[in-house]
Amino acid sequence: MVGKSGKYPGILWLATGIFVATTSVIAQRAATGRYSLTDLGTLGGAMSEASGVNILGEVVGSSTTAEGMSHAFLYRYGRMFDLGTLTGGTASYATAIADNGVVVGYSGINAYGPMFREFTQGFVWPMPATARAGPSP
Repeated sequence: MVGKSGKYPGILWLATGIFVATTSVIAQRAATGRYSLTDLGTLGGAMSEASGVNILGEVVGSSTTAEGMSHAFLYRYGRMFDLGTLTGGTASYATAIADNGVVVGYSGINAYGPMFREFTQGFVWPMPATARAGPSP
């Protein structure tokens, strides 16, 4: 309490601090029980890493293939789907997924063959229905 003369402001701040700290600990305890780890697997290679998840639990990221290349993936319905690369690209990485299932990321692109330089370009998946490949959203 703070008296009329303002002699006890420290007690008010201490009580406020204890309340905030206690509330924070209770909130952390409640949050920890709602999560679990899921092994997503790989696209046939040695590793995978997730970079985005949406409200439906769909996960995107990149994984090595059996050939050792990194490809973007979508984990949906308990399965990992290879999103491939852009034309002629050797690697791709999915970075985020929206709640409606739209995936964004980046990929190598090389329409002229392996003797030419590969460029990096962003992508949005799924592509228009006429060019769609992979699992349906």
